[in-house]
Order: sequence, then structure tokens, then C-alpha cells
Amino acid sequence: MRCVHSGGSSIMRANFRIVLATLAVFVAISGILAALHGLLFDRDSVVRYGAAAVVIGIAAFVFLLNPLLGLDDDSHPDSWK
Repeated sequence: MRCVHSGGSSIMRANFRIVLATLAVFVAISGILAALHGLLFDRDSVVRYGAAAVVIGIAAFVFLLNPLLGLDDDSHPDSWK
């Protein structure tokens, strides 16, 4: 059995993606709150921006935590040892 050390770069990328996904969730939650605020106080532009923030936050969350993309794979030829 051979142990291959990747230098921890994929772990660092995974942690960075988790932090960005957490921020995307907070963007989506603030978008919900902004949309509700716009609905309550009859401000159409706030509702639109809030809805856009929800869509962007959810899309970013799904993109960042999608395991099928293989963003953390060490597919560079130099890491094949």
C-alpha cells in the first residue's frame, strides 16, 4: 500500500468552498428578508433585488457544494505520483 501526500491543497480548497457556500446561504437569507420588506412596504425594486439575491445565493450554494464537478480532484499531471 502506497501513501501519497497531496500537500493539503485540496483540503484548503474544500474549506474555502465551504466558507463561500456559507456566505451564499446568508445572501439567500438576506434576499428573503429584503423581498419580504419590499412586499410589506410596497417597494417593487426591493422585492426584485431580494428575489435576485435569493436566486443567486441558492445557485452559488449548489454550485460550490456539488460533488459531481470535481473541483477538489487533483487532476493536474504533476500530482499523479
